[in-house]
Amino acid sequence: MYDYSSNRQSPEPIGFSANTMIRAEVRRLERLGKVIDAAIGAGTTGISGIQYFASNAEEARRSAMSQAVREARTDADVLARAAGGSLGRLITLNSGGVSQPFPRDFNVLASAPVRVAGAPTNIAPGELNITAMVSGRWQFIPGPTR
Repeated sequence: MYDYSSNRQSPEPIGFSANTMIRAEVRRLERLGKVIDAAIGAGTTGISGIQYFASNAEEARRSAMSQAVREARTDADVLARAAGGSLGRLITLNSGGVSQPFPRDFNVLASAPVRVAGAPTNIAPGELNITAMVSGRWQFIPGPTR
């Protein structure tokens, strides 16, 4: 640590600061508050970088892509019927990407005024939404002309 007083030409060393980082993975969200409380009870002065991930994100991503393809096909079928025809073979199918949430971060400070001594830390679960976009082209088969 340095003193950066304005009346000095260069900062003067005045002490030191040490930090230790420990990573803990908690798979059951209902236990996270207890883990935080135990860390603070053991002398931790701050907890930062808490991130939420879904353990089934890859499965959800594939499911979202599959549903997007089904909906694109249904929409194309409705359009083809409205135009008096039907859909033929699939010509192209492209993924516009899959939107997955960024891990949610938040910090817990042991000295924060929100923290009441003796009160357990409450972690409320939220939702992680995964969205897929696809674009498809199907052959249009004209219906009988009248």
